[in-house]
Amino acid sequence: MFNQNKNKLTMTKNELLVEGLEPQKLWNFFAQISNIPRLSHKEQQVRQQLIEFAVARNLEYKQDSYGNLVIYKPAQKSFSQKNVCLQAHIDMVPGKEPTVNHNFETDPIELVREKDWLGANGTTLGADNGIGVAAILAILDDTQISHPKIEALFTVEEETGLGGVNNLDSALLNPDIIINTDYSVPNDKIGVVCVGSAGGRSLEAKVKLEKTQIDPNEQVWKLSVSGLPGGHSGVDIHKNIPNAIQLLANLLLDFALEAEIKLIEIDGGEADNAIPAKSSATFCTSQEFKDKKLLELICQNYSNYYKSDYSNLKIELQSITNSFELAVASQTTEKILRLVSIIPSGVLAMSQKVPGLVQTSNNLGIIQTQSQENRMILRLVMMVRSDNNQELHNTITQLVSLFCLFTDKSIKQRIDSIQAQTMVLENIDLSLSQRVEGWQANPDSSLAKLWVKCFEKLTQKPVQIEAVHAGLECGKLVSFFPNAEVISVGPYLKDIHTTRERVSISSTLEFYQVLVEMLGEL
Repeated sequence: MFNQNKNKLTMTKNELLVEGLEPQKLWNFFAQISNIPRLSHKEQQVRQQLIEFAVARNLEYKQDSYGNLVIYKPAQKSFSQKNVCLQAHIDMVPGKEPTVNHNFETDPIELVREKDWLGANGTTLGADNGIGVAAILAILDDTQISHPKIEALFTVEEETGLGGVNNLDSALLNPDIIINTDYSVPNDKIGVVCVGSAGGRSLEAKVKLEKTQIDPNEQVWKLSVSGLPGGHSGVDIHKNIPNAIQLLANLLLDFALEAEIKLIEIDGGEADNAIPAKSSATFCTSQEFKDKKLLELICQNYSNYYKSDYSNLKIELQSITNSFELAVASQTTEKILRLVSIIPSGVLAMSQKVPGLVQTSNNLGIIQTQSQENRMILRLVMMVRSDNNQELHNTITQLVSLFCLFTDKSIKQRIDSIQAQTMVLENIDLSLSQRVEGWQANPDSSLAKLWVKCFEKLTQKPVQIEAVHAGLECGKLVSFFPNAEVISVGPYLKDIHTTRERVSISSTLEFYQVLVEMLGEL
């Protein structure tokens, strides 16, 4: 159970590692959270520990039918009449190095400390959003600080589509102020408070393609693109990082100018919300085509074009043994490659309200093929983001129209702008996810200005008020509570969602001190 009174004989390795760090309560709770497996959709253990924490402190709690939990703490040393919702999600992203033996369903995260950084041993850390959870627990546990009435909201399944907040029973809350703790400052020199985020929807297309017989004498090739940096399709989309899937498609289209090619299989990307860093395709050419050097020259021209900015880019072509029986006909292959090539991917519009903020984007994040008898099922998955719901809907409509043009068929049903939906065209199945709500930026937020005041007072550092082109739970919370003031804050985290994830110890102290200071002023 979450506890602040353990002696060294009963403390875990993680708890011993953070001993002496400030704020001690926060780090103790984070060490204990790190001991508990908490994958998305499997948050039962950590939720039960939160319930036991509340019971041990005589704090009221309520759980909704989806698994979200609210712990209530009365106002303390304060005459404020405001209700403050402190919010964090309790799940984490699993990731580990290939050589690390770690089971995210049973094993604790092994914390590692290096100077001002706390990380994990070969796995993701879960500081996103474990630090926020720990900060809220420290405030709930502290009997000395001043604060208004607190509604501590712990949501589930944030990392796999914001399932918890999307299905939240909003009757459990009545906030005047919402402070989301799932944000990060970019370095240790400044503070940041977020006042807006993008909404988004995932669009998946499954294209059914007929295959034809391959002549055993046809030459089979494998083309691979790797070494691109990739990135987050929200916060990194403005960097114009090449999309490995579309780079591959363009290469193959150039090949198709020199020889008839037939697609056998293609694969690229790992998630709709990640810019693809690698991709590969297997294809065949007629037995008459022997000019490998010509194809290699095309590859070299692409490498030369990108090498100044992306020195790790590798484009590799190899001839392989023809062990395949079927492929997509050359005309259909070219049609598919042109579709992949022209899908809008990257920044589509910039904000007119916040300088430098991306307003709308699309990311083609996944391409995959699978065989189904004499058919190939080509799967394309993309993520559309915007802080403007109408523009989000318009972009989805444009993408659906692109698939209509591909099939030369029209859709006879209206595209739902909010709910998940499936649409069927001839030989294409389209699936839209439920909309993640956008949070329109408010640079003049009085709550954000109070955070700036408290941060500058305690740290003597400048603070930026900004919005982010990524999804936060704030968007849905704002739709539930339109009159509440909302901000998103957090400490300095690096390489979130990777095995290099780490959190700054000194920045976490600043974040917590400012949060406590602001609660005392509300």
